[in-house]
Amino acid sequence: MKDRLRALAKAPFFSPLGFLTRAAGLAALYGIAHLCGWRDYATVLAGGAPTSAVSPRLASFLGLVYVLLYFVWLIPVPILVLASGLLWGVERIAPTSAPSSPGRPSETPPAPAG
Repeated sequence: MKDRLRALAKAPFFSPLGFLTRAAGLAALYGIAHLCGWRDYATVLAGGAPTSAVSPRLASFLGLVYVLLYFVWLIPVPILVLASGLLWGVERIAPTSAPSSPGRPSETPPAPAG
């Protein structure tokens, strides 16, 4: 299991697996913040007071972190998932080949006869 997680973490960034791995990590961070109940602290940013007995500074910090993670959940995560699907489709349609050097043909011309 640890080997699979390490392989996911070391996936190239610009690859379908890399995009999905980053999207899953960002989604997990938002999910953890939501499960911890930090949504209640987002009211501090609108001028409300949270119902818990934490300091106003901590409530403001937790509210700000929750709102930032919420926007990450709304904008980059879907983009990464869509980019992963598009890149996967493009790689299936047109597989990449090794690029040749500029100015040099990829194949050597046949030797002249005679």
